[in-house]
Amino acid sequence: MKVALHLFVWITLIGVYSFIFRANHPSITVDLISTSFLMFGSSIAVYTNLLLKAQKCSGKLTTTNYILAMAFVLLITTISVVLSIQLVYDSLVGPNPLRFSLLTNLVLDFVWIIFHLALLSWLFSFINKKRLFIVN
Repeated sequence: MKVALHLFVWITLIGVYSFIFRANHPSITVDLISTSFLMFGSSIAVYTNLLLKAQKCSGKLTTTNYILAMAFVLLITTISVVLSIQLVYDSLVGPNPLRFSLLTNLVLDFVWIIFHLALLSWLFSFINKKRLFIVN
């Protein structure tokens, strides 16, 4: 049941953000793909954080190693997301002369992923603490 709830949250976010940011893209296809890539990157960050926190709580991972591992995951995920979006955009639409610079896109998407990491980590921990949607 928790997996279904997590999927519902991610799919809902893709739908909401695609609707909100549809004017920023030339087609609904590019909008959905871009938003899906960003949400996929955010999900990688959220679930990696959960795994690393479990290791940290069990004493198998120091705080320094936890911070370094999360920084590495966030950096690689952000770079992958930005380059994937640019590749799809160039393939479907062609080069965009009004596109932000690579550095600007990296910073914006990094902040986007960090925001979802904080928000959804809190939401999923809240759900676990309240024992919502758990079937015994």
